[in-house]
Amino acid sequence: MNLRFIFAILVALSLGACAFPDDDRDVNNRSQRDLEATQARLVPILGLWTGTLTRGTQNIGVEMLIAEGLAPTGGNNGAGDPILRAEPRATLYSTTDARYPDQSFVGVYHEDTGLILLTSQDRVQGGFGGQGQGSGAQPGAAASPDDLISMNLRYNGTTIQGILRARGYIVGNMVLTKRAGPSSGSEQDSEDRYNALLRRQYQSVEGNFYGNVVEGVGADKKTFGVCLNFFITDTATASGRFRPVLKAFYRRYDVTTDSLRRTLNVTYNINATPSTVFLTSRDSTVPGGGGGGTFTPYTVEISATFSDSNNQPTLRQLTGTHTNINLGQTGVLSMKRVTNCPPPPQAGRPSQPNKPPPGRKPPRRK
Repeated sequence: MNLRFIFAILVALSLGACAFPDDDRDVNNRSQRDLEATQARLVPILGLWTGTLTRGTQNIGVEMLIAEGLAPTGGNNGAGDPILRAEPRATLYSTTDARYPDQSFVGVYHEDTGLILLTSQDRVQGGFGGQGQGSGAQPGAAASPDDLISMNLRYNGTTIQGILRARGYIVGNMVLTKRAGPSSGSEQDSEDRYNALLRRQYQSVEGNFYGNVVEGVGADKKTFGVCLNFFITDTATASGRFRPVLKAFYRRYDVTTDSLRRTLNVTYNINATPSTVFLTSRDSTVPGGGGGGTFTPYTVEISATFSDSNNQPTLRQLTGTHTNINLGQTGVLSMKRVTNCPPPPQAGRPSQPNKPPPGRKPPRRK
């Protein structure tokens, strides 16, 4: 065989073998440059932004932390790894209204127009998503009035402003200014401030309330005493911090056992006038029923306002309804703040629902 021909074939094969790694490097370099370009475009909007959400006639203080996230483009580089792009990821929460805990968003930023389009990542997880108790919301959080699903914002060089949308309507307009850059640790600071806000609001109702529930009318009328002890506990968050949670111990005074004692989950709305509270117990079976069995599960719900009999706001009284879910019985609830609730009734001694709590003298009979 012609040596010149063989040499030409070997040269061609060697060049072809070298071409694939070069192509791979080109793809890798290009994808890295594209990623760095998208990261650079995000820099002006990254950081902590503070401002106001105007919802009707209400101005709600808000903070939004925008950070960089990485998402696959759908392609792969020469090594088979996914090609990534940078995208804005935002956390929004209120600094003044505990009904609005943090909610996460992800979206896109158009540098040429300043448009920031963000969509909720946790529409059913509470916070702005409208699930105050249950789903992914922290227990004890107050119910949000909005089911927020997206934000249509624009960055103009100094501010971020735009509209927040819920299902079927516009929640309001938001205007934000930058408070800190992306490397300030501001996300942790924001969570700490929110937790401190919750704790201050819960501390305003912490303590004991005692009063009566009146069920039925006429011959079926029944009155019994009830004690609520509001207390604050803590639950761990994803960041490793602890968020305050409002709960309440519940006791009825028409029984001489602890079978109807419950720990209630609490939803507290400080922004209503008067402020409102909703308490509910979980179904439970209490051991110790006759013959070694169990008592019938007892579930109770209380819906009330912090107000007096004239519906004037006060944190020293609770008025509302008390519902025995098992029996479908709803009564009128009236309670007052006390230092301590009366001692529980004892077997053989009838309870006295109208007896004043310790430290108060009964009114003199004329």
